[in-house]
Amino acid sequence: MTASAESHISLHGDIKFFLDTLHQLGKPRGCNINPQKSRILTSCNGTSILEQLHLSNPTLANDLKQSIDTYSNTKSSRSSETLGVELTDGFRLLGTPVGSSTFAAKFFDEQLNSVRKQLSTLTANITDLHTRLKLFNTCTLQKLPHLLGADIMHNLPLDSTLTQNFGPAEMDHSPMASTPSSMLSSSIYYPLTTSTHIQHSSLTSTPTKED
Repeated sequence: MTASAESHISLHGDIKFFLDTLHQLGKPRGCNINPQKSRILTSCNGTSILEQLHLSNPTLANDLKQSIDTYSNTKSSRSSETLGVELTDGFRLLGTPVGSSTFAAKFFDEQLNSVRKQLSTLTANITDLHTRLKLFNTCTLQKLPHLLGADIMHNLPLDSTLTQNFGPAEMDHSPMASTPSSMLSSSIYYPLTTSTHIQHSSLTSTPTKED
């Protein structure tokens, strides 16, 4: 985030009020904030805004720092104290990345590497081809479809002409579009010694949310 100090105020001015009020009204009703599982995102450029905010609005900066220390923290490994955790690049929401393009790309890579690792484990340990392919299609590959929406959000061309004619070719640069295809090739076509890859077979073999 490279916004001005004034926009920082509008973005972060209500954080302390909101969290204090949620804690005050929620606790008697059984709604407790878990600071070890709660995180406050202050920017998406990898840099904390606190130093700049201290120069323009010390009161707001102190309120924001107090909110981070109180509601977004982790236990110290050296003492019984807690350390505030300020997110400055992005976070995971319901299994999808929210934040900068750099954060999303790193998140996608981590998920794809996880699927690659599971696929390698299946290949090394499951000798029966039918069982291996069934596990791959119904279990391993299902870890990716929920990320396709976020992939489009971060990689869809913003040019109106490209957007209107948007299709598979426009997403060739996206790892979420190309990597599953290569996985299908290595896990389905190669074991079946199929030399001709039929595009429609690839598409129907790739699961979607509707499936």
